Amino acid sequence: MELRILGHRLVVKDDAGTSIVMSRGQVRELLCALAIGSGSVVSTSVLIEQLWEQSGGDPTKGLKQAVYNARQLLPKGRLRTEEGGYRLHLVETDFFDLIEFRRLTDEARAVRDTAPQNAVALYQHALSLWGTPPLGDLPQAVGMEPQRQSLLGELQDAREELAEALLQVNDFREVVTLAARWLFEDPFNEHLRGLLMLAHNSAGRKGEALRTYRDGIALLGSDARPGGWLEGVAAQITENRPSTSWKPRPVWLASEAQRQVGGIDTTVPSPARIYDCLLGGKDNFAVDREAATIMAQAYPPTVQVARVNRAFVIRAVRYLAKEAGIRQFIDVGTGLPTMENVHEVARRVGPDARVLYVDHDPIVCAYGRALLATDDNVDLIQADVRHPQDILEHPTTRRLIDVGQPLAILVAAVMHFVPDEDDPRAIVTAYSQALPPGGYLVISHSTIPSTVDQHLARTAKDAWGEGRSGIHPRDHATIARFFDGLTLVEPGRLVDAPDWRPDLASDKVESGLGTWWVGVGRKDG
Repeated sequence: MELRILGHRLVVKDDAGTSIVMSRGQVRELLCALAIGSGSVVSTSVLIEQLWEQSGGDPTKGLKQAVYNARQLLPKGRLRTEEGGYRLHLVETDFFDLIEFRRLTDEARAVRDTAPQNAVALYQHALSLWGTPPLGDLPQAVGMEPQRQSLLGELQDAREELAEALLQVNDFREVVTLAARWLFEDPFNEHLRGLLMLAHNSAGRKGEALRTYRDGIALLGSDARPGGWLEGVAAQITENRPSTSWKPRPVWLASEAQRQVGGIDTTVPSPARIYDCLLGGKDNFAVDREAATIMAQAYPPTVQVARVNRAFVIRAVRYLAKEAGIRQFIDVGTGLPTMENVHEVARRVGPDARVLYVDHDPIVCAYGRALLATDDNVDLIQADVRHPQDILEHPTTRRLIDVGQPLAILVAAVMHFVPDEDDPRAIVTAYSQALPPGGYLVISHSTIPSTVDQHLARTAKDAWGEGRSGIHPRDHATIARFFDGLTLVEPGRLVDAPDWRPDLASDKVESGLGTWWVGVGRKDG
């Protein structure tokens, strides 16, 4: 059987290669939702959330009808009923474009440093599997949004990695052709814009490179500025530096086999992987995407909530490096870096910045070690936020961080995973007490907006399930006590994430969600 979901319309062919006409939109959407599971069982409740917006009707009846209609069209035995849900049965000889896309991009990543020309061909083949517009038959219900963003994130990664590989082989014309087209679709993509600038400049078109930069500035408006990496590229081009300091971003993606033998429980959602999914990352499993789907269905701005928190962290690090002069950072509960990393943000201001990442998720640690393998001033340890002394007394911490000098400890989007019985206030106090005078503590913590009823508030906990990671939103007064003994820097109080020193147009557009309390506290001498 052949199955293609990446294009503008679902394509299905039977075992003989004959096209199967799927005239009913509900059937196409059902098959897309099941296909993303890559042969895993998708629960009835998740399918309902992915296929239907909330309404007063009986979606269970509609789902059963869609399943019946699909079975009339598919080869026998392909759509199976399993306990609690349904599964699309795929065999080794089947062609599924999403699986093929991932195989090709993984092969490209494996050879891009040693054989970049081969990587270019693999990336090009992988991207040819996508249509315009992509994912045209993916359900439009809000419950599918985390899945959609995750898949589009994979597409974006492959595009940017192809542009990097083309730069490596000096095919500047092709970078210009592709990056200009992709920027038209995604004009705020600063990494892609920077690669286009590098291609123009390397081809001897400095003026065009700087015009591309000015076009990006104009999109942000008069009160905003681009990220530090793009500013750095523009400065290097403007100053005619003899060699533009650029290299491809490190990439890593564990195979399913590597993940299994790494002691990773893929039956339990992980906070880091759910967050990765919400931010459009690719290093997550079906159980994580299911949890993200449940939350997005209950509270549609869930993806936006994750995005504004990450943007806050980036602004906080930029402030600490630039205005507070901090050159040491400990990022506790770092998560999977689907957006700018702490060390990248800090080093745009201070190239000598040292950063220690901490996480207990094995995938995060594997990714981080691959990412940081060649950098002596950045490292990662596997540890639990609930055990501050294990982190602070770890040999790697002692090697990298001088606790007698000013440093910043980031505990962002972490403490709401610590239940009350573990005494989260005492945990945070241990971190703040470890700070020397002139040190800083950065906290973002989820809360429940007044506009969200208690049923939706419980959904965030239910997404992880009883006895799992759990999420524990807290009120303003409770979170404020985490900063006892510290002085909150401007604005001098806890605020929602987009309202903490906003410096980009997007920060101002996305204010007012009321889902976070954030702050940066300074330890005075």
